[in-house]
Amino acid sequence: ENLAVNEEYRRQGVGKALLEACEQNVQTWIPFHDDIFAQVEDGNLKAKEFFMDNNFKVVYSDDDCKKDDLEGLAFSQTIITKFMLRKVLDS
Repeated sequence: ENLAVNEEYRRQGVGKALLEACEQNVQTWIPFHDDIFAQVEDGNLKAKEFFMDNNFKVVYSDDDCKKDDLEGLAFSQTIITKFMLRKVLDS
């Protein structure tokens, strides 16, 4: 699923509160999960920094992902890099 905060509410703790709620929710799943993952596109440096500031570590990068370009009349795809980040949750 996606986690996003409207620009006018950024830098106010909203993203951190949403992330903490996600982490708490994951820990209620059966079987128990002790980690959580996030995927970030290479052009989204603010998101990558947000997750890293919240104790996520990059565990994998894939430099052969396709991103759909829906602008204009022609459909195209662009090759991008995506980062997989992982955080080990407190038990």
